[in-house]
Amino acid sequence: MRLSLLALALACAVTEPARAQAATSSACNALAAPAPQTDSIARFIWSLPRARCLAYLHAAPRDTERTTQGMVEAIDQVTNEIRPLLDSLARFYPAGQFGANAHVFIDSVIRFDGRWLDLVNQPGGVGLSGTMSRIALALAVRERVEGLIEEMVAGLEGSDGDFAWDAWRRAWHRSWGGT
Repeated sequence: MRLSLLALALACAVTEPARAQAATSSACNALAAPAPQTDSIARFIWSLPRARCLAYLHAAPRDTERTTQGMVEAIDQVTNEIRPLLDSLARFYPAGQFGANAHVFIDSVIRFDGRWLDLVNQPGGVGLSGTMSRIALALAVRERVEGLIEEMVAGLEGSDGDFAWDAWRRAWHRSWGGT
């Protein structure tokens, strides 16, 4: 398995925080469009991998605690930093597409999914599955928000023959340290 520069930087965040931050910042800055974008939607969409990368970078110091609370706070910080990207993407859709208030609609989707994920991640009963269920829930909600972003990008640009969809998806998936 190949590790990306970002994954390597995040992995050394505990032992060499200053060096890790510089490497991660460079990795975030490297996530750029394959060619200059003239379309405002495409320009914004190409900024998303970098925004996601920076959210992970901001959360990395919290994650070094390796306590349940520290891990949940780091995951939630990423979620809270990328959540507004959904509102920004919603602005590129026709007015009223998501009802009278896109923010409220999107929050209701996230809350419903969060409740669903909370229930399915506690098969022994709500509140009886221990602290790992808190981490599992935080991860699942963060992944759902990231998935909603990817779904909205696909809706806005995925069918556009001029948009480099495969390159964008690679950048989006690399933006958290994946390969």
